[in-house]
Amino acid sequence: SPAHNVTAATPPCFMAHAEDDTTVSVENTVEMRAALKAAGVKVETHLFTAGGHGLGLPGPAGEPARHWKEMFVAWAQAQGLG
Repeated sequence: SPAHNVTAATPPCFMAHAEDDTTVSVENTVEMRAALKAAGVKVETHLFTAGGHGLGLPGPAGEPARHWKEMFVAWAQAQGLG
């Protein structure tokens, strides 16, 4: 699990996950968020009820998951990344 490799040097993270993802458990994202918070790493996490694996890439994800790209851009800009 990537959560076992988190350190204080891990860069800020943006995570989005759909609870109906049948490929990767949403618990992985919850565990990663906890590890990041414990290490003092900035993290923004969005859990969506629906969106499937890949949150609509390349097809439609539905509401509100389809907005994850705009949410990421806003987060990246707030981090000074864009």
